[in-house]
Amino acid sequence: MPLIQEGIERGGLIFHREEAEVPDWIEKRTSEELAVEIFEFTKKEQTEVGLDYDSASRHFWESKGVQEFLMPFEVQSKMQRADFLAQRRALQEEKDELPSLVGKCVDWARINNLKKVALADVDAFLMEKDLHLLRETKRALYSMANLKLKTGK
Repeated sequence: MPLIQEGIERGGLIFHREEAEVPDWIEKRTSEELAVEIFEFTKKEQTEVGLDYDSASRHFWESKGVQEFLMPFEVQSKMQRADFLAQRRALQEEKDELPSLVGKCVDWARINNLKKVALADVDAFLMEKDLHLLRETKRALYSMANLKLKTGK
């Protein structure tokens, strides 16, 4: 991949940063189109390999031979927006599954004689069920399961 040198002036000093040539497949696609591909890739990686979302997302770009920090700023912005959109879609899917997951977690806690779950308990539940969730969803699961256990519902 050819590199393009660019001088950046900071505090009177000129730093040189080499930028990689932007692959056509990134240049020709929108952030939304890239997000669909990232979402499907990360979902597969989370299921098959057990990677968390952030690692799966980085693996997506690495598998394509793209190093974000070597891309021009506009392309970095497009990549970051695509990652954000893919993560938002993953979060929405997890949010839709949350009520069912909370019920399963509460049942699991009761089977294990827990009156309250700690984050470590939620991790154990997820590991036992071989589930991988975004941090936000895991935190919501923890809070909602404890509320259900507290109210006895």
